Amino acid sequence: MAVAQVIPADWLGMLANPILAEAVAGATEAFAAAGYETTLAPVTDAAAATAYGDMAARGAVDGALVHMPAVLDPHIAALEETRLPFVVHGQPLTVDAAYPWVGLNGVEAARQATRLLLRGGHSRIGLINGPKGLALSAQRAQGYRSVVKRRGLDMAPDLIRHCALSELAGHDAAAALLDSATPPTALLTATLPQALGAARAVAERSGQVALATHDDVFDMMGGTEAPPRFAGTRAPIRETARRAAELLLERIAAPDTPAQGERAAMQVVTDPVVPAPGA
Repeated sequence: MAVAQVIPADWLGMLANPILAEAVAGATEAFAAAGYETTLAPVTDAAAATAYGDMAARGAVDGALVHMPAVLDPHIAALEETRLPFVVHGQPLTVDAAYPWVGLNGVEAARQATRLLLRGGHSRIGLINGPKGLALSAQRAQGYRSVVKRRGLDMAPDLIRHCALSELAGHDAAAALLDSATPPTALLTATLPQALGAARAVAERSGQVALATHDDVFDMMGGTEAPPRFAGTRAPIRETARRAAELLLERIAAPDTPAQGERAAMQVVTDPVVPAPGA
């Protein structure tokens, strides 16, 4: 009657970040309701192969929930070598992955948000993305690039900044983009905390810069009852993590159930989009 919530050790510092905090909270609520104890398991990439084998051999936990998956995640690969039931909270880059997952279509979220900015007349759009290596960062970049390339717009490398999923990092990345020799007229951020920082950077410069984001719904900021803060897309992290936990409990009860993926619904928020100069 115990489960491990796996936090890759490289991202352990994000436990104070509202994104990961919401995910852990949602999953913990579901596990507690079912009478399960929760263990936070920070495991380094290098130790993944032995750590999960040891967990399974000792019977320390009945299953594992993996948060913040990487593009090529050694934790998932190691868990697949054990008979320990596991679920990934986060959509893989290919939806036909052979393991169970619950997540949002991050590629489509970025496409939708980029299109909103293009409709406002913007042709030079900066992307403030998450750290390199995270699956969510790869998905945001893929969606953004697919729309920009199709429209034949500027895809200069200096328009993309990778940074932590935090307000301060979003501020600093936006400031660097806006203070460049050829600043973008619109910014797309990977997450809400980054967008809040980017908005502060825009306000400091008294600029008319359009801003779109994946506006995750945080309970601490009003949840689904709070109005959208930015144009873009929004989806509740806590709810998707809760569903991932429920799926793990189902797999613990029936370990031989075929792996399946579940895509969470997202809402497209069309307002407000600041128009491009002269549009």
